Amino acid sequence: MNKVYNLYSSLKFALLNNKNLYIYMLSKVFSSVIIAVTGIFIARYFSKEDFGLLKTVITFLGFVSIFISFGLNDYFLIKFSKQKNNFKLISKVLGTFSILYFLFFPVSLILYNFFYDKGLIFLIILYIGILIGNISSIINIIFQVFDKFKLLSLLTFLNAISYLVLVYFFISFIRGDLKDYFYILLFISFLNLFINLYFFSKISKLKYLIFRPTFNINILRYSFPFFISGLTSFIYMQSDILLLSILKNTEEVARYSIPVTFINASYLIPTILYNYFIPKLSMSFNSKNFKFHYKNFLKFNTFFSIPLFIILFFFGEHLLVFLFTEKYIDSLPILQMLSIVFLFHSFCFIFGGILTASNNQKIRTYIQSTGAILNIILNLLFIPYFGAEGAAMTTMLTEIIIFIGYLYFGRKYI
Repeated sequence: MNKVYNLYSSLKFALLNNKNLYIYMLSKVFSSVIIAVTGIFIARYFSKEDFGLLKTVITFLGFVSIFISFGLNDYFLIKFSKQKNNFKLISKVLGTFSILYFLFFPVSLILYNFFYDKGLIFLIILYIGILIGNISSIINIIFQVFDKFKLLSLLTFLNAISYLVLVYFFISFIRGDLKDYFYILLFISFLNLFINLYFFSKISKLKYLIFRPTFNINILRYSFPFFISGLTSFIYMQSDILLLSILKNTEEVARYSIPVTFINASYLIPTILYNYFIPKLSMSFNSKNFKFHYKNFLKFNTFFSIPLFIILFFFGEHLLVFLFTEKYIDSLPILQMLSIVFLFHSFCFIFGGILTASNNQKIRTYIQSTGAILNIILNLLFIPYFGAEGAAMTTMLTEIIIFIGYLYFGRKYI
C-alpha cells in the first residue's frame, strides 16, 4: 500500500508541475471518448461485412501512408525540437512528401486492385485525406515543439466534436451507405486542416507551409530509420487485418477489428505521454534532467496502463456486449490476448522512446524489424488455421519479444 500511495503522491506532484500535460491529457481523453462512441455507432450501423471492408481500406491506406510519409514526421519532430527557428525545414519536408505522395498514387491503385475485388473507390477518396492529414500533422508538431499544448488541446477538442456531429448527422439523417461515410471522413480532414491553418496563421506565417516539390535525398536518408520503424511497427500491429482479409474474409476482419478498436483507444494515454515527453527527452539527453523526465514518463504510464489492462482482460465480455451487442461476443478471446499486447506495448513507448531520444533509432529499427519478420511468418502459419484468434496470438508473441529487446537496450541509456 505504501508503494501505491508513494506512486500516487509522486504522480500528483508531477501533474501539478506539468499543467500543460494535464490539460493536453484531458483533451485527448475527452476526444478519445467521443471518437470511440462514434466508432461504436458506426460498427452497429454497418453490417459485419461492410464494417470489415471499411477497416480493410483504412488499414491498407495506413500501410501505403507509411511509404508516402517515409518517417518524415518523426524526423521533423526530433530535428525541429533541436532547431526551433529552422522554418526552412518545414518546406523541405513538405516538398519531399509531395513527391512521394504523387509517386505512390498509381502504385496504391494497382496493389489494392490486385489483392481485393471491391472498395477501390473508397481507397481513392481516402487517399486525398493523406495529403491533408500530413499538413495538419506538421502543424501540430510545430505547436508541440513550441509548447503550445493548450492550443493543441483546443484543436483536439474541436476535431472530436466535428467528427461526432458529422457522424451523428450521417447516421440519423443521411442514413447513407459506405461510400457516403468515406466522403464524411474526407470532409472532416478538410475541416481539421482549415482549423489548423487558422491557428497557425496566428502564431506564424503561412508561407512556411508552401510546398516546394523537391526530392531532398538527405532528408530521406535521415528519416529512413524512422520509416523502417513505422513500417515494422505497422507490420506487427496492423498487418493482421490485411492478411485476414486476404487469407480469410471481411467478417473475420470485423471480429478482429472490434478488439483492436479497444486496444487503439487504450493506447491514447501512452501516446499522449510519448508525444509530451519525447521532445523533452531529446533536448535533455546527456543532462541531469533526462532521468527526471524518464521517471515521470514511467510513473504516468504505470499508473494508467495497468488498470486499463485489468479492465480489458477481466471485464472484456461486459464491454463487448454493452458497446457492440451480442453480435461481437465471439471477439472476447481476441480482446483478452490483445489486452496483454497493450500492457507490454505501453512500456515499449518508454524504452523505445529512450532509444530515439539518445540517437539510437537504428537499434530500435533492428528490434522492430525482427518483430515484423517474425510477425509475418507466424501470421502466415496461424491465420489459415485459427483465423482472427491466430492473428491475436501472433501479435501477442511478437510484442513480448519486442518489449524484451527495448528493455534490454533502452536501460543502458538511462
